[in-house]
Amino acid sequence: MTKREDLVADHLGRLISRFDYYVDTYDRLDPFRRSGQLSSHVHTLKLRAELGSAAAALADGRFLASLYETLLKWGIGRRSSRLVPISGFEKALRDHEASFFLLDGCLIDDPNLNVGDTSKAVWNLIASLGIVENDAPLVAGTKTLHHILPDLVPPMDRQYTRPFFGWYGQQFQYQQERAFEEAFRQFWRIAVRVEPARLLGKGWRMARSKILDNAVVGFCLEEGVKRA
Repeated sequence: MTKREDLVADHLGRLISRFDYYVDTYDRLDPFRRSGQLSSHVHTLKLRAELGSAAAALADGRFLASLYETLLKWGIGRRSSRLVPISGFEKALRDHEASFFLLDGCLIDDPNLNVGDTSKAVWNLIASLGIVENDAPLVAGTKTLHHILPDLVPPMDRQYTRPFFGWYGQQFQYQQERAFEEAFRQFWRIAVRVEPARLLGKGWRMARSKILDNAVVGFCLEEGVKRA
């Protein structure tokens, strides 16, 4: 195994063995406190639950406006990942309705999930959306898909997901397909072991895929895992 593979194996083993503890750590430290980050996220996921399907969500202007606002509150557009105007954002998502339909109902903690085919389908969707004006769609794409497919796609970022999986900045920036598919496969393996749905609740615990992300963030904060 390479040095990075050893690091990731260590992180995964410790995360799985104390999963509930790291989810609680996330709640205790409450790392995302920017105004509107949580409230907009909760509002968007509530709308998604009320609408009942990805197709209904994509057809609903309230949901798409809420999702757009959530992405802005989550920091998309603050640096190089500039969101397209909301009219183009809505059109991009609706143009990919068929791809969302095929993924709707898939669960990240389903032991029978065809994780290889699913990860490729999710990545192809992320890569083809065109909702940000740059060539690095992973962060904006997973944060968008998380709210449309909350049972399947964990949000990923440079601050926590990247160091947890031991990627250097250049790897994460320029090998995004490889990074995403590795992370997605590992999130699935974690989910099958820990059953995140049993920890569903309010606030940051409204989606099983977000609970996985919460644990990773909690782990990084507790264990001092930082960006290199």
